[in-house]
Amino acid sequence: MGEIYSLTLAAAAGAETDSILYGRYLDRYERRDGVWKFSHRQYLMDWNASPPRTVSWDQGVFALMQHRGGHAPTDAVYGLWGG
Repeated sequence: MGEIYSLTLAAAAGAETDSILYGRYLDRYERRDGVWKFSHRQYLMDWNASPPRTVSWDQGVFALMQHRGGHAPTDAVYGLWGG
């Protein structure tokens, strides 16, 4: 048996709020052909919130962060993959 904690932050384009979910996965494992696999998984949501979006990418500490993630192929990970 296992218990995995999960924190999910979700932001939809154009939305005025973000979503924050905190919960746990309750897992059961079994060994099949020498490999451990999930036999059952249940998600329990312990807490959630939808605060107003207040992010400002051009002010304070965020303005100092020159490298930001993007969508393929503009994301920096593609440079690591030789793309």
